[in-house]
Amino acid sequence: MEKHLGTLVFDIDGLVCPQLVGEGVDYASLKPYKKALVIVNGLFDKGYEIIFETSRFMGRAKGDSQKAHEIGYDFTFQQLTRWGFKFHKLRVGKSRGDLYIDDKGLGCPKQEDGRSDWDKIYQECLKVDNNKQ
Repeated sequence: MEKHLGTLVFDIDGLVCPQLVGEGVDYASLKPYKKALVIVNGLFDKGYEIIFETSRFMGRAKGDSQKAHEIGYDFTFQQLTRWGFKFHKLRVGKSRGDLYIDDKGLGCPKQEDGRSDWDKIYQECLKVDNNKQ
């Protein structure tokens, strides 16, 4: 089994691409944030395990994570790949929530325009190193 510096779990919508809201959201129209692509791929190349976890399709699946996976996994996997992201795993079916509270969570730093501050996110990710004792 490959040893990683650590495991980093990223959301997709609102973090690596814009967040769309409403019924019948057209995920195909989205484009990734270039800085997100560069940073996530750089972390992958440094030896971090990269996992994307998303609640995409949970609305259409009426909260059923298995159904969301069936509806949206292939599309989302292909989209991330087409965008050029390097990653180890994709999980579709994350619970939808307004706020996630986790002992290992990173409050997503924002820029003045409201977009995610990828420079700060990158610095926090680099602090994870499971190989240090």
